[in-house]
Amino acid sequence: MFYILLDCNDVGILQIIYFLKQALNIINIAVPIILIIMCMIDAIKNVTSGNGWDSKIIKKMLVKFIAAVVVFLVPSILNLLLNFFNKGNFEAHECWVNATKEVINEKKETDTENSGILEDIKNNIEQALTKRKCLDNKYKKEHPNECK
Repeated sequence: MFYILLDCNDVGILQIIYFLKQALNIINIAVPIILIIMCMIDAIKNVTSGNGWDSKIIKKMLVKFIAAVVVFLVPSILNLLLNFFNKGNFEAHECWVNATKEVINEKKETDTENSGILEDIKNNIEQALTKRKCLDNKYKKEHPNECK
């Protein structure tokens, strides 16, 4: 069985995945365009040189074209792999899907609310501990300001 431990509720992990998704989108668009432009430049150079179609140039253009197609298909291949591994305890697909601005902002708000609640609980526990300590007469005499 394939297990990967990811905490998809962690805002930091979601932000990293979101950044990777955005970088992949830029690469997905820019690299094929650049490779196609390079193929066009090679073709123009070849035609203007008057030497005819050289097999080396055709192979270079074919490799660039195949690379452009592969780079363009990387997100689709990645989604297929994540869907394939989505069975069982593999949570990467869930993290990938949830890594959006809306979900990240929602989790930040929830974390802020939870930290306020945790601070209140901490203060209540400290007050209860102080009251319990004040039940001891010796502690009460040593710390009169705390035990009012």
